[in-house]
Amino acid sequence: MRQQATALREVDGIEIPAPGVWEIDAAHSSVGFVVRHLMIAKVRGQFELKEGSVTIGQTPEQTSVTATTDTFRPRAYERSPG
Repeated sequence: MRQQATALREVDGIEIPAPGVWEIDAAHSSVGFVVRHLMIAKVRGQFELKEGSVTIGQTPEQTSVTATTDTFRPRAYERSPG
């Protein structure tokens, strides 16, 4: 079941969605990262998302993300200035 965050509330001056469990659209989502190698090159990686959800708690500390990913697929080394 998909829910759309329509109700917002304010916590410590920041608007956040109402408490609940929200499904991540795995077909349009991925997890990516960048790591510097020897401070010369950036190595980029990406995991395709199989499924996931975000649980919005009463406080930000009670909020969590759960995700299941596909096999890691590294991208080619990309050089970047310093």
